Amino acid sequence: MNRATSPYDTAESVTMTGDSINVAVLEQLSPPSVGINYVFDKDLKLRTVYAPDFFIAQHRVLELQGVLNHSYSDHELEELTRKFNNQKSFVTVHGGEGTALSDKLARK
Repeated sequence: MNRATSPYDTAESVTMTGDSINVAVLEQLSPPSVGINYVFDKDLKLRTVYAPDFFIAQHRVLELQGVLNHSYSDHELEELTRKFNNQKSFVTVHGGEGTALSDKLARK
């Protein structure tokens, strides 16, 4: 959804629950704001991704408006999880400069 509505998505919140790190990410920034939730283990391996009902409903609205050219499916989230866990490093953009997140973590 974020590729169709914005060039970026935004981490809205990060919380710790037991040994899990929960990250809520806004995939559509313009109202209505909707997002996906990512759950990581303590080693930053992505355990699961889930889409709240409102995200799925907004995905359908954008599909009906012709903004998206596909229907929502849980397969999208499964594929996202596979891709995420196969990446070797992650890039954060700050001030136009990319920095490998894995490099930052290794320095701590």
